[in-house]
Amino acid sequence: MAIKLIDEISMDSFKDFVEKVEAIMAEPDWDCEPIQVDLFSHGGSAEAALAFYSYMRLNPEVSYHITAYGEVASSAVLVLACGHKRRMTKEAWVMVHESSFKAGKLSSSGYEEMGRQLRRMEDQWNELLAERTKATASYWGSIHKETTYLSAEECLELGLVDEII
Repeated sequence: MAIKLIDEISMDSFKDFVEKVEAIMAEPDWDCEPIQVDLFSHGGSAEAALAFYSYMRLNPEVSYHITAYGEVASSAVLVLACGHKRRMTKEAWVMVHESSFKAGKLSSSGYEEMGRQLRRMEDQWNELLAERTKATASYWGSIHKETTYLSAEECLELGLVDEII
């Protein structure tokens, strides 16, 4: 049973993912075998990534085996981290960076509030990554400050993946 997550991390891709998982679980011959997730994404919505993370964490009858291809970037890194078994091709890359938002018509206090919320989300992400890897939240925080690319070997050392293929 496989799901291709080769898209932007968004509300739409989350909805599609949930529908596919539920369809697999509804198949009469599904016997709780792991669901393979093939992941290639340049990222997208931080909030959608949190939804993926929560859905996978709160769905105990499913084990997700995630394989990273090409580049797994930005919000897609949290999706990779929540897999029960995480693999990465030797040619693939992971990219992390600090959160940002597109400025709209906000007041000065609106910008300040958005900045505080972004910092809170960064701290939350760093804690979630620390729970799922060998690295500390402060380490994740330090590499998020700049755009950082991680090779498959570096991801294995950090415990972000369990195996390089």
